[in-house]
Amino acid sequence: MAYGVYYHLNLFSNFTYFLDDPVHGDQIEQEDQRFVFGGEANQMWSHNLFGRTSQTTVGVQIRNDDIHNGLFHTEQRARLSTTHLDNTTETSLNPFIENQTHWTDWFRTIVGLRGDIYWIDVTNLAGGNSGSATASVVSPKVNVIFGPWAKTEFYIDYGQGFHSNDARGVVSNISPATALPHSTGAEVGIRTTIIPGLRSELSLWTLKLQSELVWDGDAGDNEPSGPTRRYGVEFANWYTPVSWLTIDGDFAWPHARFTDPEPDGPYVPEALVTTFDAGVALHDLPGDFERWSAGLRGRYFGPRPITQDGTIKSKSTTLVYADLGYKIKRALVDRAEDIQPAQFS
Repeated sequence: MAYGVYYHLNLFSNFTYFLDDPVHGDQIEQEDQRFVFGGEANQMWSHNLFGRTSQTTVGVQIRNDDIHNGLFHTEQRARLSTTHLDNTTETSLNPFIENQTHWTDWFRTIVGLRGDIYWIDVTNLAGGNSGSATASVVSPKVNVIFGPWAKTEFYIDYGQGFHSNDARGVVSNISPATALPHSTGAEVGIRTTIIPGLRSELSLWTLKLQSELVWDGDAGDNEPSGPTRRYGVEFANWYTPVSWLTIDGDFAWPHARFTDPEPDGPYVPEALVTTFDAGVALHDLPGDFERWSAGLRGRYFGPRPITQDGTIKSKSTTLVYADLGYKIKRALVDRAEDIQPAQFS
């Protein structure tokens, strides 16, 4: 599998009006232009492991990002000065291996190991800080599943991972950020289809991050933070009373705090606290309505802390989506069922 993406954004904002520049105003332009190329190759084998049915997959992913971005002081969308202007190249190579084994009729495991190597190069075209860096991380993952019993199974997940920080912060001469901060997560849950037409999942999870880094596009600077810990619960349901109707609902409650003493407080700004997502979808309709589809979905985000001391919180947000679709012509994959195999030879 191979892919390529081109992306270009020019975003104009003014958050402080005339606070910094009483004459021209504080309007800024953020530009982000990038080419992304990547691909993946993998091979799967079915075999026996200690006399048990097993599957092993070995693969590798590769991705390259060529990024041109900048931050400019503007007036009526005309550039007055340059705050930041960078060319960034980021290439990653990611080999992985995964094994899934059915040890008994009620017990199976999924074990994986993934490696990530990053090459980063930043050129500051505005005469500021430039540099390059190389970083790598190895992430083991284990998934243990028990069941099903009465159409219900239990699972335990454990894994390590990472998130990549902003390349400009990684090569900074002042307090450089960790390129690939580690994360460790675990989850225990239950999923069931014991009620006809209803699939439900309940999970408890925890996630520990080595550090976080937020790029402040308005100030053109990095804001590294200390380690954080999150835990929470999620309850998800999908109900299909008939073949052409699906009703789903998902409730999540996460808890996020800094683990090291922070002078500004323990709260993680903008971390979600309560979310609810639900929807109704009409699909695969019978008879004269077979080409039609429709849906209605609502999403709720509860108040969340904006400051680290938790004294200022955002208002709640509710979004509602509606869609209506009509299939003008049957797709080729649908019509392929009407073609006899001999016609493909």
